[in-house]
Amino acid sequence: MRRERILPEVGAGLAAALMALPTALGNGLLAFAPLGPAHAAAGAAAGLVGAVVLGAAAALLGGTPGLVSVPSGPAAAMLTALAAQFAAADPPRAPVLLLATALLAGAAQLGFGALRLGAMVKFIPYPVVAGFLSAAGLLLAWGQIPFVAGLADGGPLQALGRPGSWRAAAVLTAAVTFAAAALAHRLLPRVPPVLAGLCAGTLAFLGFSAFDPGLAAAGSPLRVGPVPGARAVLAAFPGRLAGLVALSPAELLALAGPAAALAALLSVDTLKSCVLVDSVTGHRHAGNRELLAQGIGNALSALAGGAPGSGVSGATLVNLGAGGRARLSSTAVPASLLAVAAAAPGLVAGTPRAVLGGVLVHVGLRTVDWGALRLARRPEARLDLAVVAAVVAAALASGLVVAAAAGVGLAVVLFVRDHARRSPVRSRGTVAGIRSSHRRLPPEDAVLTARGAEAAVLTLQGDLFFGTADRLLTELEPELRTCRLVLLGLSRVADVDLTAARILAQAESRLAARGGTLLLAEARAPEALAGAMEDVAPRPRRSPARFFASRDEALEWCEERILEAHLEARPAHGPRPLAEMDLLAGLSPELLAALERQVEVVAAADGERVFRAGEPGDALYLVRVGRLRLVVPAEAGRELMLGVFGRGDVVGELAFVDGRRRSADAVACAPTELYRLTRPAFEAAAREAPALRAELAARLARVLTYRLRVTTSQLKAAEE
Repeated sequence: MRRERILPEVGAGLAAALMALPTALGNGLLAFAPLGPAHAAAGAAAGLVGAVVLGAAAALLGGTPGLVSVPSGPAAAMLTALAAQFAAADPPRAPVLLLATALLAGAAQLGFGALRLGAMVKFIPYPVVAGFLSAAGLLLAWGQIPFVAGLADGGPLQALGRPGSWRAAAVLTAAVTFAAAALAHRLLPRVPPVLAGLCAGTLAFLGFSAFDPGLAAAGSPLRVGPVPGARAVLAAFPGRLAGLVALSPAELLALAGPAAALAALLSVDTLKSCVLVDSVTGHRHAGNRELLAQGIGNALSALAGGAPGSGVSGATLVNLGAGGRARLSSTAVPASLLAVAAAAPGLVAGTPRAVLGGVLVHVGLRTVDWGALRLARRPEARLDLAVVAAVVAAALASGLVVAAAAGVGLAVVLFVRDHARRSPVRSRGTVAGIRSSHRRLPPEDAVLTARGAEAAVLTLQGDLFFGTADRLLTELEPELRTCRLVLLGLSRVADVDLTAARILAQAESRLAARGGTLLLAEARAPEALAGAMEDVAPRPRRSPARFFASRDEALEWCEERILEAHLEARPAHGPRPLAEMDLLAGLSPELLAALERQVEVVAAADGERVFRAGEPGDALYLVRVGRLRLVVPAEAGRELMLGVFGRGDVVGELAFVDGRRRSADAVACAPTELYRLTRPAFEAAAREAPALRAELAARLARVLTYRLRVTTSQLKAAEE
């Protein structure tokens, strides 16, 4: 880093530390509050330790320079509920159980990072995230009621139940703090709201103390009180480690669920803050690296007795707004907090609890996604609003652990809903408009045009699973009622579950009952799909589906079935005489005889090239038996298919007419025999029968015109 950037980065970190200090203290106090008044100082110390240890680890190891990590409100809200449970079940071991949960959460975050789940936050539906964070914000604000009321013990419900015990000075101090933080957004946009609230609330508390000195006296329940120093924190490490080691596997297993929910909450909160950093700096965060750093930081914080946390948006915005862009600014935050705790312990001890309560009420209410209420205006978004409300209700009724499970379930519901809205059918048509690459002669083409509606051609898309299976059957219903052949292209289908496989098996059975066939082309795992359809198919199976590696092969199979059923006079499969070639059909005996004396029969083995692109186009080929495919060589050894030409068809007519070089390769698809008419041989035949020149030119023109019309109609059908 350049020397001139050091002071601005450190200054930005100091500004962020001023905002992070009350947040860390308040969240630590809140997390330990259910354990009783004796643990208040330990809670404040846990907040400071967490801010220092987590902040340093995340700043040094993380993938988002400028991000500030401290004990966060959502984590404190979840830990408060857990602390209440632990305090009711096993009070002496409750602090150890809390730290063990935080340690397991850090380990889970390490697992998230190792599994490269850093980008998964973008796949969590917005209503679930909005509900989860809104619930955490409401719980955070709710948990401050004892602080705001000036009570040393009891939870929010107990505080609301005895309003006669409220301390007016605490209530007014919290009100001033909250009002200053809320108004700072409008009146002092350059001052961090938390810092404005902290200063205003502290001044108000000092003003009240002038009339009642007991408010600020040592031991006052309205202050944080003495916080253990670094020496005391280090001295407690062996006992804390022994308590963690003493936990049984059964106890650790019982903590796994809450720890996983806490890790998910911390990860989502961090990654949302990372996205915020990206929007300000224009860079892209490394999500997986950030999760690894956060996991290490939370695990080390738990071992040191600190509260867990995440990358927070408030202090991060202050850091970025003050010019912090590098790791130095993020590292300056925990360093500053450590200096405050070491050099001015009285400042921490004298912090009014009501000020911290007012600050955290403001932070909690700011965490609530009030914008989600706008979803009520749109009927199609009311299910999303219901999801937000359901997650919030689950959190308020049973805690964030239950809300996490509810959020996962509702995310599945939203996933199914969104996929069910999208049609599984991307396109549909029939063989009348969608053809294979096999070029058909005019009589065959006429039959396929007239009877092609017997074969439906559909392209499916997306995942075929239980959420889209019913719609798939509905979409296939018209074709299953009217078509004899149904071809489903699966190239755009990523996965087919058993429910969708059963729908395909039902379609197969219905077609078989009418003498039809289901064709499946380009399936990702054809053997697995065939096995699944076999397992779930109705019994008995009369006509199993046919699988094809390519849609072109399936289309050709459909065309052949239609031609077999409706073309009355199909030539035999043996070598075709010259007189039966489509190009020469009806040619006069004199002209045909002149040609027969000049053509030669050539053979090509399967895969042999008859001619290549770039060669002189000095010969015309008519397929006597077998097939030729025309391909254009492409990059990386690939080939672009132009068409397949069978018995009776003509190949090489373009180069023969204009005399230019070949534009494609002709490759035999099977053992093939061809009639070859070279340019010199044609000239000799034309000298013998002069009318042959004009007659063959007219017939070649009709062939080219016909092929152009077929290509145009197929392009139009594909566009539709």
